[in-house]
Amino acid sequence: MKQLPIEAILDKMTTAEKANLCDGEGSWHTHGVERLGIPGVMMTDGPHGLRKRIQVNGEWTTVHSTCLPTASALAASWNREVAALAANTIAKEAVAESVSVVLGPGVNMKRSPLCGRNFEYFSEDPYFAGDFAAAYINAMQENGVGSCIKHFAVNNQETRRFTVSANVAARPLHEIYLRAFEIAIERAKPEAIMESYNRINGKHAAESRWLLDDLLRKKWGFEGVVMSDWNAVNDRVASLEAGLDLEMPTSHGSGRDYILSALASGRIDEVLLDRSARRVLALAVKERPAPVPVDRAAQHAAALACARECMVLLKNEKDVLPLAEGARIAVIGDAEHMRYQGSGSSKVVVESAVTDALAEMRKYTDAITYVPFADGIDAAVEAAKACGKVVLFLGLPESAEYEGADRKTLALPKEQLELADAVLAAAAQSAVVLTCGAPVELPFIDRTDAVLLTYLCGEATAEAAAEILFGRTNPSGKIAETFPVRLEDTPSYLNFPGTFDNCDYTEGIYIGYRYYEKKKIPVLFPFGHGLSYTAFAYSDLSGDEDAVTLTVKNTGTRAGSEVVQVYMHDNAPYVSRPVKELCGYAKVALAPGEEKRVTIPVERRVYGFYDETCGDFYTRSGEYTLSVGASSADIRAELVVRVHGDAPKAVRVHRNTYFRDVILDERYAPARDIFAAAMLPNAERTPENEKFGITQDNPAVRRRMHYVLRQAVYNNPDCNEALIEETIAACNAALENKAHK
Repeated sequence: MKQLPIEAILDKMTTAEKANLCDGEGSWHTHGVERLGIPGVMMTDGPHGLRKRIQVNGEWTTVHSTCLPTASALAASWNREVAALAANTIAKEAVAESVSVVLGPGVNMKRSPLCGRNFEYFSEDPYFAGDFAAAYINAMQENGVGSCIKHFAVNNQETRRFTVSANVAARPLHEIYLRAFEIAIERAKPEAIMESYNRINGKHAAESRWLLDDLLRKKWGFEGVVMSDWNAVNDRVASLEAGLDLEMPTSHGSGRDYILSALASGRIDEVLLDRSARRVLALAVKERPAPVPVDRAAQHAAALACARECMVLLKNEKDVLPLAEGARIAVIGDAEHMRYQGSGSSKVVVESAVTDALAEMRKYTDAITYVPFADGIDAAVEAAKACGKVVLFLGLPESAEYEGADRKTLALPKEQLELADAVLAAAAQSAVVLTCGAPVELPFIDRTDAVLLTYLCGEATAEAAAEILFGRTNPSGKIAETFPVRLEDTPSYLNFPGTFDNCDYTEGIYIGYRYYEKKKIPVLFPFGHGLSYTAFAYSDLSGDEDAVTLTVKNTGTRAGSEVVQVYMHDNAPYVSRPVKELCGYAKVALAPGEEKRVTIPVERRVYGFYDETCGDFYTRSGEYTLSVGASSADIRAELVVRVHGDAPKAVRVHRNTYFRDVILDERYAPARDIFAAAMLPNAERTPENEKFGITQDNPAVRRRMHYVLRQAVYNNPDCNEALIEETIAACNAALENKAHK
C-alpha cells in the first residue's frame, strides 16, 4: 500500500497519538499507529556490533552478532575505509534483524583518559573524530540503516553523569566539544542524534533550546530526530519545547501525559508537538531494505580485516618484532583469554570470538613455553631466563573500564606490574602485548624492547595480534589520542571528575596533544604515533591553503601503510592557539621501494578559531604553516601558505577598547591610525619610532599596548576627555565605512 505523505498522516492523527509517538515503546522501539499503518521503529545499541534484545519464552536475551573493534581501536586505523567496513558489517546484521536505527557512533572528546567510556569514542581531536564518524555514518546509511550519533554534547565522564554540569566557556565548547558533531552532521546527515545525560553550564542538554534548536537545527541544518539518552529526560515538557522529539525508553505513558496536560493548560501549543511528531513519523515511514541473512564467515573476515589495521606498534627496539616463525619464546600472562571489547550498553554477544592468542601463536611456532598469570612470578621468571625471548600479555580487566564509572588511575593492576618487573629483568629480549581501551601508564617502558597495543579489537583480536607478532601482517595503526607519562600530567587532572555536580573545564581548548605541545610536557606516546616493520620517507612537499601534495616512499623491505598527518599552525595568532592542530590525513599503502604522490585536502575550518567577541568562528587572512609528519611529534616537512580568511566581523571601539586589540586584530585596521593618535603623545611620534609604523615593534606603541582608550588621559598629556569621545566616533565611522564597502 502506498504510504501517505507525512502531513496527510499527521492530519489524521489524534493529539494523544502524536504525544504517544514521541514516547518510546519498551526499551528499543517507538510507538506505531496501527490504525494508520504506521510501524514502530526498532533501534539497538551497536557502535561496534549489533546488540539486539529479544524475548524468548518470556526471557530477555541478546541476538548473537559480529564484534568489531571498539571506537578507540577503529580510530587507530586512521583509515576511512576501515570505518566504513565496520559500519557496513554492522549494517548487514541490522538489515537481517529488521533494525532501523543503530545507536552510534559516539564522537565525544577524550578530555581525560580516565573516562570509563573512552573506548567507545574516537579521539581527543575534534576534526578527526568528526571526519572519521562521517565515514562510518555514510557507510551505515548507504545500507538503508539509520545512524544515531551520540552523546550530544560535552559528555566526557561517567561520574555523576545524570546530573553533572560540564561548565565550559564558549570557545572550547565550539572549537572542541561541538565541532565533531558539526562535521559529522554536515558530511553524513545522520538520521538521528542522541542528547546526553549531563547538564551544560547548568542546563540539562535535553532542555537546552539553544543546543537542540538554535544551534543543531537552525545553524547546522540538522533534519533528523533528536532522541534522549536512556532515561535522560528530566522535564518532558521543557525538553519538548527545547526540541527533544523522542523520549527513550518508554516512560510508561507519563511523558505522553505530561505533554497532553501541558497542551490542555495552554503551557505549550500543539505546533510544538506536531513538529516532533512529524520528525518521528518521517523516521518511521522511511523505506528500509528487506531482511537478508548474513554470511557469518564473511562477517568474521571483515572483523579480522578491521583488526589488522587497528593495532599499534608503540615501540620496537632492536627489531625484536616480528618474531621469527619457529622461534623459541616464553609466552607469559593471560594469552588464552584476550579481552576484545568493553562493558556496558555497547557489549556484544558474539557468534564466536577468537580470544586465544596462545593457540594463534602456535600456528607459527611450536616452541612456546606458556606461563599463565595463575602460575606465579617464579615460574614466569624461570621461563623468561630459559627462553630468552618473552612475549608478555598485559592489560586492563573489564572491571577497570566500563560504562557507568570512570577510572581512578592510569595504572595497570598491581599484580601485573609486579610480574612485568620480574619478567623484564630476567628476559634477554621482550615484547609486551598491551590490551586496553584507553591509555595506561607504562613505568617499565624503558625495560621492554617492544610494545604492541591491541586496544579492544573485536572478535578477531587474537588472530590479528598473532599475525602482527609474527610478521604476517605489518602493523599500520597509529593512536588517535595521547598516552601521557603519568596521570598528573593530563590537562584535566585538577578538574576531573569535578566536585559533586559541577565539573569546570578550566583547561579550555587545551586538551590532548594541544595541551602537551603548548606546555612542552613530555608524553609516553604522542598523538598519531605508530610504528611499522618498514620505513617511509617524505619528500617534495608543495601545496596551498586548500591541500598539500607530497611524495611518500617505502624505503624498507616489507609492504606497509603509512598514515601521513597534516597539522596547521597560525603564524600570527591574535588569540592563544595550539602549536599544532590536525587538519588532514591519508593512509597510503606502499610496496617495498614504491613511492606515491599523495594529495591531502586541508580542513579549512581548522584555520579559524571561535571568536567570543562576535559569537562565531573567524579565520584571519595571513600566513599559516602546514606541517606533514608521522605523528604530532614527528614532523618531516612543512611549508608556509597564505590563507584568504573571512571578511572581518563587525567590531566597535569604546572607552575600554584595548590598544593591543587595535594593533593585533586586523578588523580594527581602518581605525588604527585614529586610535593611535589619541594613545600616543606627540613627543614620542619621532622619526625613529615612526619608522616602525603603528605596530608592536614601535617602542611608543609597545609601552601602551595593554592600556584601554579611556586611560589615554593619564598616559598622553596631549589627550583629554573630548578627544577620547571624538576618537570613539571617528574610529567607529571608519569601521562602518569599511564594512559597507
